Amino acid sequence: MIAPGTGYIRLQDFSETSDREMGEALTKLKAQGMQRLMLDLRENPGGPLDQAIAVANRFLKKGSMIVSTRGRIPNSNEEYRAVTEGGYQDVPMIVMVNRQSASASEIVSGAMQDHDRALIVGERTFGKALVQSVYPIANDAGIAVTTGRYYTPSDRMIQRPWDGAFDDYLTYSLKDQEETREHNPADLKYTSGGRKVYGGGGIEPDHFILGPVEGFNPTRFARLLVSRGGFIGFAEKFTKEGDQRPGSQSAAMYKVAPGWQVTDAMIEEFKKYLTSQGGKIDEAAFKTDLPFIRAMMHYEVDVDLFSVEEARRNLSKVDPQIQKALGYFDEAKALIAKKTQ
Repeated sequence: MIAPGTGYIRLQDFSETSDREMGEALTKLKAQGMQRLMLDLRENPGGPLDQAIAVANRFLKKGSMIVSTRGRIPNSNEEYRAVTEGGYQDVPMIVMVNRQSASASEIVSGAMQDHDRALIVGERTFGKALVQSVYPIANDAGIAVTTGRYYTPSDRMIQRPWDGAFDDYLTYSLKDQEETREHNPADLKYTSGGRKVYGGGGIEPDHFILGPVEGFNPTRFARLLVSRGGFIGFAEKFTKEGDQRPGSQSAAMYKVAPGWQVTDAMIEEFKKYLTSQGGKIDEAAFKTDLPFIRAMMHYEVDVDLFSVEEARRNLSKVDPQIQKALGYFDEAKALIAKKTQ
């Protein structure tokens, strides 16, 4: 629960157990008084199609289209629909996505958007939705051939084309996004409630909020700190209060308990640590990135000493995308009310 009455589920990827785990999480949150749900699919690269369909089914009416496929030959054409009545059809819902959300996460977010079941918030998704068939060749090997594409319920193609170099397609997530972009009029579709949506380039959010790294938009300096493991290394200087294991206190500079805060002294020590590792401090960028740096220091220590759940709970309190998205629940609730009129 990240706010009164607001449940939060982060689905990091889709695996064979995702739907079961989703059911367990929803049951737990409902028992805690969940009235609204935020489903976080940021950084989710996808996974098994059947799990994406099952997860989406939990929020849709029986018979609702979830995704379809079309290809060059007739047997590539399939429709996948909700096979049961979803148990959470009336819960106002926001789905968080970003430029790394791909494949199965785009199927779920596309279905939620097209059925006016949830508001999509964040960045445009990656645009990876190809059907591949594996054909056996010699020596127990096989070759995967693209035989179709996935389409959302409003008939939007999810796949982003690569009209230029394939490397440009692969490096999509490294490029900053603009809030608006030009659309091909032929890509215009409509949700079940008549809202305009566009296909051919991933899933566009209903509310665009830039935030490629844990909901923040840090400078290149801070992004390099993440990629080079600077925060993870510094977290080794922390230990839990009361930890009596042999050696647990020997290298520790700080002893912390749940609810701890990043102090100015810790920030200065972090600068010294980076310098000792051969890094150079860009003071202007450091000042600009200070909220992000504090958040990531706290996150990595929480993961190391407490739990991922504790780390995510604390990070959500300062995540700019999440905090802004919480303000859209009235609009998400209005979508549900409009569907029932």
